[in-house]
Amino acid sequence: QLIAAALYCSLIEYVGTMLLLAREQKRTGFSSVFRSFLEGYADLTNMLKNDHFYFRKRAAFHRRYKKFLRNVSADKPYLKSIAEVDNLEEQLKRHCEGFTELKTQGHHSIDVKDSFYKADMMNEYEAIYRFECAETHNDFDALKSRSMKVDADDKTTVGVYLAPSPDYFFVRLDTA
Repeated sequence: QLIAAALYCSLIEYVGTMLLLAREQKRTGFSSVFRSFLEGYADLTNMLKNDHFYFRKRAAFHRRYKKFLRNVSADKPYLKSIAEVDNLEEQLKRHCEGFTELKTQGHHSIDVKDSFYKADMMNEYEAIYRFECAETHNDFDALKSRSMKVDADDKTTVGVYLAPSPDYFFVRLDTA
């Protein structure tokens, strides 16, 4: 239950961050925080519904680190310092064993879509979450709506910190 409590605390912080960004009319980054809030809410819903969900998230954690640590090498500039860690093999072994143990117990790794499904939040996943992902990944429509404005004469302006539509923040905060 400590993980659920920590997740709940994170949800409170996400909402606080979204309120700060909305107050300052800072649109870029808002979707990333909102998307994390949605994922966290789905995870918390699952943890409260099913004690085994924690183990599936733990399996995903081990799987992710196992994959990451296997990819570490000194010839990769951003991973060089990690490749030089004394106990790297020990850490890899710990994650491999942790993943295998959980999988043997029937706790398979879970992904984001699966988490939304298990939380009975597929409507949110298929609509809200997908749009937020497009925004987070700099989809063309996101770039256009965030950094381009078209005036009445069809003249397009590109800029930074352009004012978002009046309802941009409201509809997201209303969902949170």
